[in-house]
Amino acid sequence: MLASAFWLRSCSALRATAILISIYHMLSRQEVYQDLGYGYLDQRKHKSVTNQLVRRLERLGYQVHLSMEETIPTTPVELAG
Repeated sequence: MLASAFWLRSCSALRATAILISIYHMLSRQEVYQDLGYGYLDQRKHKSVTNQLVRRLERLGYQVHLSMEETIPTTPVELAG
């Protein structure tokens, strides 16, 4: 019980620190907050995300063969089809 309470406090502190750092940078640069979007990290690390997902499917017993499409969906609406 004690370890889990410590873990929750440290996670909350890390999130709060990240938010404060973001606020500091926005104020010091006089920038407005700009949401990077739904799939920002997936696009930024496309290759590693793809490899992780392929390995995960293979561990579940699937045989995976990939081919690249012309466009990569980035919003929930595009992902829904």
